[in-house]
Amino acid sequence: MIVNRPKYLEDIPFYKALPDNIDIGIDFTGLPPLFNLDLHQLNGLQPLVKSRFDFIKRNGEFDDHEATITFVNPLPEELEYYRQKGTTSFQMINIVLNLCNYKQTESSTLTGMPYSVSILPASKRGQIDPWDIEFIKLFDLEKDFQGGDIFSDFDPFNGWYSGFYGSYSALSGTLKNYTDTIGFIWGSYLLCESFDNKEVIMLEDRTAPSSLKSKFKKYRTKLYFEPFKDIKPRKIWGLDSPIELFLLHGLLKNNLKPDIQTLIFRNGQVFPNYHDMVRDQKWITEDKLITSADFYFPNQKVAIFCDGKEFHSTTDQIARDNKINDSLADIGIKTLRFTGDQINNDLENVIDSVEKILT
Repeated sequence: MIVNRPKYLEDIPFYKALPDNIDIGIDFTGLPPLFNLDLHQLNGLQPLVKSRFDFIKRNGEFDDHEATITFVNPLPEELEYYRQKGTTSFQMINIVLNLCNYKQTESSTLTGMPYSVSILPASKRGQIDPWDIEFIKLFDLEKDFQGGDIFSDFDPFNGWYSGFYGSYSALSGTLKNYTDTIGFIWGSYLLCESFDNKEVIMLEDRTAPSSLKSKFKKYRTKLYFEPFKDIKPRKIWGLDSPIELFLLHGLLKNNLKPDIQTLIFRNGQVFPNYHDMVRDQKWITEDKLITSADFYFPNQKVAIFCDGKEFHSTTDQIARDNKINDSLADIGIKTLRFTGDQINNDLENVIDSVEKILT
């Protein structure tokens, strides 16, 4: 449960509760395009690997040529491939979106903006609940894994420990908690726990250099396909803490829309995320990274940090933050830092400070 919410946010439309029996839409425009594409490929049995295609052999046509084709619902040959490998169970992975900044549309749909995208395994009594390979045959994965269920109280920073799980249509009349903690299950996939990372096949830009494709593939493979050891959600995009969420609410309330978790490098290059970096056919190593700013306004070149007490209060931590500020100033970027106490208890003045530096 997210606590210590600023009173300044209480009058935001649809912040405290959703109307009963209303359709919810998702505004995907704020997500990186390549990341958005990845999400739409995460279905069926994952990851796709070369030896699985070789086992299936050619079973369809694509552009008038014989090809190996996989579907959301696995072919009998695919299940046999896993049996022969000794794979008998899979982790069922839910893709969970937390939304904010709800807007009413003309079609009476309420559309929310994702501020966090998480994946987490299906669980039972606090433990990962694997799917047996024979159990998979009983389900229509294309139909049953399309999402639509929710966690009524899902904290993307700590996990799901309270509230209810079920279909949105059945629970919508009972949702009276803060709307940013509703976890919308957008889709699911079944994750094989044992595979060769070198064999993983993912969509990629064929025009990109091979070294760039290799580094990006490793990054994505770890992000989406590293098997879970516990039921704590894995954030694959979005905010890192409640105080960042509070500040984002406040900024959006005042029609200020920043980039989230922006990578800033010593050579002055700035990217909202690794996906956009690869879109521009670049890959800068982490040793050249100055920082990842919690929020960034590119036109005004202003970076904003939410400094929680745990990581920003000791002498060494303060010295590190000052060094980051100086490095950003060297490449022409202005810095604003706000403590958790300022955000929790004086958010209106925090927003005023942001507006002043932006104008």
